Amino acid sequence: MSLLRSFSPGNLLLLSILAVVAASACSFDYDEAVVEEELAEEIPDSVMLDFSQTVVQEDGRWIRIRAKRAEMYEKLDKMVARDVLFEEFDAEGNLRTEGRAEEAVYHTDTENAEFTGSIVFNLAEEEVTLASEGMTWVEESRLLTTPPGVTVLLQRANGSFIQGQDLVADLRRMVVELGAAVQGSLVIQEESE
Repeated sequence: MSLLRSFSPGNLLLLSILAVVAASACSFDYDEAVVEEELAEEIPDSVMLDFSQTVVQEDGRWIRIRAKRAEMYEKLDKMVARDVLFEEFDAEGNLRTEGRAEEAVYHTDTENAEFTGSIVFNLAEEEVTLASEGMTWVEESRLLTTPPGVTVLLQRANGSFIQGQDLVADLRRMVVELGAAVQGSLVIQEESE
């Protein structure tokens, strides 16, 4: 005897209605999976305290980055570091650039970076200090810029200074431009022969 024959027509109707109701109550909530994936990008893959990393360039330069806290986001190819010390050395081990920032976002795929908060860069060879509240570094073109309207102070070891907005510093050619609100004078003394 089949299982269906043991049910009366009324029971079969009731069972059919229950099956339809149960099937309609089951739904897949794809929105929740999308939200979880988006949240996953906001959650770091790893968090490191008292972080230190050294990157050696093909031309022999090397960069050391230290931070109180560093968060790695591998899917986004970035590291977010807080209370950052950045040092760049030439191939002979001489310090070329030293910088500090409250926060840095370092893009591991391009080696570009954005710095925010209180920022100070010391260019050792040029004896120049740059200070600002926001800067961007583009590794390929070796450009250091400030966001529009952000003031930067450039001061030489001899005490002369210049400040302004819209900084574009081409560190490959050693050319510095300020686009607005420029004040002060920067004294550059040529070495006598």
